[in-house]
Amino acid sequence: MIDFPKLSVVIPSYQQGMFIERTIRSIVEQNYPNLELILMDGGSTDETMSIVERYKSHFAHISSGKDGGQASAIRKGFEIATGDYISWLNSDDTYNPGALLAIGSYLAEHPEVRFVYGDMDLIDAEGKLIAHKRSVKFVLGVMKYAFLTVPQMSAFWSKKLYDEVGGVDASLRFCMDYDLFVRMASRSTPVHIDRTIGNFRIHPTSKTTNLENVRQAEDRLVQTRYCDVKPSNRAAFAIVRYFYLFVLCGLMIMNGSFMNRVGRRVANNLRSECS
Repeated sequence: MIDFPKLSVVIPSYQQGMFIERTIRSIVEQNYPNLELILMDGGSTDETMSIVERYKSHFAHISSGKDGGQASAIRKGFEIATGDYISWLNSDDTYNPGALLAIGSYLAEHPEVRFVYGDMDLIDAEGKLIAHKRSVKFVLGVMKYAFLTVPQMSAFWSKKLYDEVGGVDASLRFCMDYDLFVRMASRSTPVHIDRTIGNFRIHPTSKTTNLENVRQAEDRLVQTRYCDVKPSNRAAFAIVRYFYLFVLCGLMIMNGSFMNRVGRRVANNLRSECS
């Protein structure tokens, strides 16, 4: 019999009544035997909390009130979490059926692994598949210089590793996952499992749709913090970035994903930066 590790999932939410029931159901219907579910809501005034009320028996903790934003809510949720491994699932994203059992089974069989991730799907507002995103083999330099992080909704990491690196930076608005993952991956290499774990929802009101300029600015901030070659040294930074973009192209060719949208974006970046 498998001794499943305890998984803690934090849901940060604010005004996502349109999607949050699908998010909650995608977790509770997993029937994972050792799950801790935590909701950190920013004081929603829509139907969010009435929906949560219907599922309250599944939650270890529910909090609703004004907060310092998404990253702050996630950080506070992780302070409450007691799981061996933790993650957060945004209130418009979902898990695929069997995802938590796949994660838990792998971690039970590989207790030395501290950071694990799978593949992801892009879905629309109605939950229809837009594209499948197969993750490439992890390379820290690619994460730092080519902006390619592991898919947050498909990753879990040990609570001890999280605490060691100081947790989520609550000052970040968009790329708190990128910042956190660079710090954790610098201590413990993420391990990929060949399984689609999470679904990232694209819709008109999502942060990804509306805050691209913020994301780019924060990406640069993280690079300034952690890259050995700083963006301010433009020539040297460009050389290192070109190298890791080519590495990324090779990784994507090897796993057959180069011709998807991310692969085309990488190729376009290379063409524009080398011209």
